[in-house]
Amino acid sequence: MRPLINALPENPASSTVPLAQRIQPIVASLTQIQRFNSAVTIVEEFREFEVGTPVQIEGIYFGLAAAYYVDRANAHAGKAVIGPNGWEWRDDPSMAQAVRSFIDIHRATRQAEYVFLPATIQD
Repeated sequence: MRPLINALPENPASSTVPLAQRIQPIVASLTQIQRFNSAVTIVEEFREFEVGTPVQIEGIYFGLAAAYYVDRANAHAGKAVIGPNGWEWRDDPSMAQAVRSFIDIHRATRQAEYVFLPATIQD
């Protein structure tokens, strides 16, 4: 996304780039957002639970609706929702087993079953 955002002019009112060229990165960005928002995505990333100590976690993103995470030791877990400044992470170690189960089922290393992951509906 960063290259698409960087392609936008800082001041559209004084830009000499034709409108058609300025619209292309916007349409491409919206296409990528729509693709992400319609999929369940599992990623590996790092989070700091203690200052200076990064921990590798596995994150599940349900598009832009919600995200959940758990570390490999099942010691750190929680969820996130989109806020005004990006993802707002809330630690909840009691979710570790459910998040781990979901990841294992998604990766087909565990037999499918219902997994409860708490969610909040907002207006």
